[in-house]
Amino acid sequence: MACMRRTRRQVLAATAGGATLGTAGCLDLVLGTGPAEFAATEPRVTDGALAAAGYEHVGTDAQVLEQQIEVEDRTRTVQVTNYLAQYRHPLAVPEQGTVEEAAVFTAFATPRVEVLGRTINPIASLDVAELAKRLLLLYAAVTIREQVGRLELEALGEVRQFTRYAGLVTVGGVELDSLLELSRLQRGADVLVLLGAYPEARSAEEENLATLVGGLEHGE
Repeated sequence: MACMRRTRRQVLAATAGGATLGTAGCLDLVLGTGPAEFAATEPRVTDGALAAAGYEHVGTDAQVLEQQIEVEDRTRTVQVTNYLAQYRHPLAVPEQGTVEEAAVFTAFATPRVEVLGRTINPIASLDVAELAKRLLLLYAAVTIREQVGRLELEALGEVRQFTRYAGLVTVGGVELDSLLELSRLQRGADVLVLLGAYPEARSAEEENLATLVGGLEHGE
């Protein structure tokens, strides 16, 4: 007997994310009365990595989202908690002075949804422009121009693939030609999105990004 009437229905239609719904989760949805709750593990960059890269922690936000689903002729609420950790590196920009968010790094964690053995991960269908809009909240605007390369960085004990994009960001009324580095990966029951952005003219920031990613913790 199917736990959910529509197995392809996204639990988080308004955002990227999910939660793991195994057999126990299905029984809870059928028999329970309160919301079925699922939470990601909070990601963080170590203080040592932040100091070495010259970045500072802006803050980590817990995003609690709810979605109504149909389960065995009943309407139930699924509640998911995501975490968005944001970091910044102030840089001197010619003719503009110091721009506090000239370079930024974001780590986003969301629990996966698995229904009847099938993983539903809406984040996989979001393009880089939509991810930048949702995750690079320190920028007033982000425009993605084109993909310009790839790089490999070590994160959480493994070498991860990052895709590089050229773009234009607006911060503090200043427009900056920037590079954006994006990686999506699975870690335990979570999906992580790592996204860094920095001025194209500041190539040294690639090394700083490697330091941040190398100092990332998730569930340790």
